[in-house]
Amino acid sequence: YLNESALFGGGPRRIVTPAFKGGHVTAVLGGLEIDLRDSSIGGDKAVVDVFVLWGGVDMIVPEGWNVAVKVLPIFGGAGDETSHPLPTAESPAPQLVITGYAVFGGFEVRNHGKKG
Repeated sequence: YLNESALFGGGPRRIVTPAFKGGHVTAVLGGLEIDLRDSSIGGDKAVVDVFVLWGGVDMIVPEGWNVAVKVLPIFGGAGDETSHPLPTAESPAPQLVITGYAVFGGFEVRNHGKKG
């Protein structure tokens, strides 16, 4: 399980696990970059709850994950820049559901490293 917080600071976090289940991420007046590219979802679905207040959270996920962002932005933003895999009956893509709030801050999830 992921349990990361940043208060007046932050930085990068790399998560490596063969059975990612989800967790919580909090950023208050700080920022986090959560890199899950070397992880696999344990089961069919993982849920991450985020809370951002005057900060930011960037999450990087593997190419094959189906991401659903259900983050409510309040004077902030929430973005999904991932490529969504085509569903197949033989092997459905693992699902990452991201819930929570971005208040005067931002949340973004993508499949690639830094922009630019």
